[in-house]
Amino acid sequence: MKIAFCINTAWNIYNFRKILIEHFVSQGHEVICIAPKDNFSEKLNALGCRVFDIKLNSKGSNPIQDIMFGIKLTQILKEEKPDVLLSYTIKPNIYGSLFTRFHKIPVIANVSGLGTTFIRENLTSFFAKMLYRISLKRAALVFFQNREDLELFSDLGLVPAEKAQLVPGSGVDTDLFSPKAVQRENGRAFTFLMLSRIIYDKGIRELLEASKALARKNQDFRVILSGKIEDDARLGPAKGEFLKSIENSPVEYRPFSEKIRELIAGSDCIILPSYREGLPKSLLEGASMQKPLIATDVPGCREVVKDGLNGFLCRPMDHLSLAEAMKRILDTPRRELENMGIHGRRLVLDRFSKDLVIQEYSKALEKLQN
Repeated sequence: MKIAFCINTAWNIYNFRKILIEHFVSQGHEVICIAPKDNFSEKLNALGCRVFDIKLNSKGSNPIQDIMFGIKLTQILKEEKPDVLLSYTIKPNIYGSLFTRFHKIPVIANVSGLGTTFIRENLTSFFAKMLYRISLKRAALVFFQNREDLELFSDLGLVPAEKAQLVPGSGVDTDLFSPKAVQRENGRAFTFLMLSRIIYDKGIRELLEASKALARKNQDFRVILSGKIEDDARLGPAKGEFLKSIENSPVEYRPFSEKIRELIAGSDCIILPSYREGLPKSLLEGASMQKPLIATDVPGCREVVKDGLNGFLCRPMDHLSLAEAMKRILDTPRRELENMGIHGRRLVLDRFSKDLVIQEYSKALEKLQN
């Protein structure tokens, strides 16, 4: 079987779909990846994929550029003739479903998170919903990572009910992200870790304000914030502005690193004050390594964080509520934090492991073949 992936960046494919690709390749399937070329394109080649470069402005709203993306995608699919297209992120989902109908290629569209387009009501979100309503009718299946997103699309008439299905996220390699995989350092301040792009919708401002508020109370802690700084003023602060904002604060910035496991192992609590998520990978991997969690009480995050059981939830866009949750963690005895971690790992093993995700995709592909 020839399986095509189309996503907005090669980085995204490698970091979020690597588990699926490795499984498909190991089963003898041919895998092609269609995404704008970046530093991760060669890594995809090393997994056994063939990679096709395609121009895509994932944040722009230029219809000519979007149509050109659709035409180029159609050309690649016409030449390669895959048995199925797995699309992710908004534009590949929309244009993949629209343009593949000319070649009768079944599409499994993946709504892995709603992001800025659905957080704010504006003209862009209006057109996105309209295009989703048109395009997803042509998809063979539409996968969602949490029930609230699925129900929202269904209530708005964006997806036919019979095509909507839940999948347990991107899948966690619970052997790799094991509590015994890497040992934690001793003798240092309590460490909160946030793994995220540096954008407003992830709660960056709230994290900075909450950390400063706690520091003024002489709490002994540090916050490590690791991720890519986006070069887009609509999404987040400029690099210089951001670095200046964390001066003389307990927040330490680390550029994006592939050594996620080591960062999690060296922390005491994983934090994500996001405005909305699909199923946040950082929280799942942190839970798999038995770390307590803090997240906002929003779709996606509350699928992973069970308040008082494996962490604490706080109100979104509220730095005081976030600071209170951080203080609750700091005031919790070490033994109770360890119990939170045990509950979190059990949740991942039961509901979000890579084997469960692979099983859902395998069943979907078998269904399409038959």
